[in-house]
Amino acid sequence: MRLTYPCAIALLLLHGGFTSATGVQDAAQPSVGDALPGWKDEITALPRDNQWSLIPPTDRPALRQAATADAETLTALLTSDDPDDIGLAIFIADQQADIESLLSANHLLENESLTLPFALPLAQPNAYEAQAQTVSEYLTAVYHHWFGVDVDGSLPRFASLIGEVENPDHLIGPWLVTLVRAESDEKRLTALKADIDRLPDHVRWAVITVGWCDSVYTQSEAVQALSDTDLNVLADIREGKPLLPSEPLFRASDSYRKALYRRALMLTQP
Repeated sequence: MRLTYPCAIALLLLHGGFTSATGVQDAAQPSVGDALPGWKDEITALPRDNQWSLIPPTDRPALRQAATADAETLTALLTSDDPDDIGLAIFIADQQADIESLLSANHLLENESLTLPFALPLAQPNAYEAQAQTVSEYLTAVYHHWFGVDVDGSLPRFASLIGEVENPDHLIGPWLVTLVRAESDEKRLTALKADIDRLPDHVRWAVITVGWCDSVYTQSEAVQALSDTDLNVLADIREGKPLLPSEPLFRASDSYRKALYRRALMLTQP
């Protein structure tokens, strides 16, 4: 949420505070981040789309510390008036796969304040270019990363493509992002696939089929995982019924849904 001030007060605030009736300049309100450990001052750019390789190794420790922030810190940063604090909060929620916090922050799509920049690659090693971004642009990028749809900084588009989510576990995108992030951790990957196996069949088929399309599952894994899919779900897929009508990927593209149906039937044919 953006606060609106009369122009004169806003200008004075930009210069570090305002003068009271006694002629003494009041101190500017500190940001939530001022109370954080030293890692905040060491963060100069954020990795979009989990692209840590763009951040030089010497700059990563502070980001890794930030990513472990507790829930209280995350909430304080997310509700701060300082756009840098908000950018840190979005980064933390992204790294912690805190889908509920990210979804509840959708009002920040209207926040056009500049926040911490993101890293763009340069030709030389251990170097990057810091690209400016607004809170709205950053949150839009994070939504695209997790849900596969472009809300383009628009609350109406967010409502149309994502909207109110009753159960984040029944969304395809977050499972796929989490699987991709766990690819180098075999134990974690195995545990995640076991969690997916326990999903309701009307959700599980889609997560596994997209996972196969994205090479997170091998074909043999996908065939095995879908071998006991409920026959009623398979019949609905065969008949083209609108399963998962709230899924952002399907809201954005009906042709994508139909293509996924064809791939699911290929994986489940006798």
